[in-house]
Amino acid sequence: MLKTFFDKRTILLYLTTIVGLLFIVALLSFMENPKVIYVPQKEKVYMVEYRDKPDKFTKEKLIQYLKDLNIKYPEVVYAQAVMESGNFKSKMFKDNNNLFGMKKAKSRCTVALDGGTYAKFKTWRESVIDYALYQSTFAKKIESRSEYIDHLARNYATGNAYKGHLLEVIGQVEEKF
Repeated sequence: MLKTFFDKRTILLYLTTIVGLLFIVALLSFMENPKVIYVPQKEKVYMVEYRDKPDKFTKEKLIQYLKDLNIKYPEVVYAQAVMESGNFKSKMFKDNNNLFGMKKAKSRCTVALDGGTYAKFKTWRESVIDYALYQSTFAKKIESRSEYIDHLARNYATGNAYKGHLLEVIGQVEEKF
């Protein structure tokens, strides 16, 4: 009896059983105690509002959402939205919820729906989120408003007059910020 207890196969069987049981216990303890990530109450409110009831667009809500998402230079971004959406009346804005005339992203994260050349979003808020992703990818090293406007004129716009037009619109909307 003592000889079979110390047999190599028996010892291997005991060790395998013990390791297996430890693995199962560890797995169960992980499943019973999932990692909890703290989300501040303010952000919870916005997530619930966004997921449960997408709201109707207003200029005031856009301004507040730009601030809530901590968008850099919100007055510039708001002016872009005014320009790119034809003061929030364009077909692209109405049909695609695309505030910024953005094309579908190819080299960064996006929340745009699949298909088409221009980005399409479920809600106007997704368009703002996508713009935040644009900023965090391509404008993270920009340190001033004028540098950001120059960046937009070089990389975002299609025409030479974009910077002048953007500055004009910024002058018209700046008091809202």
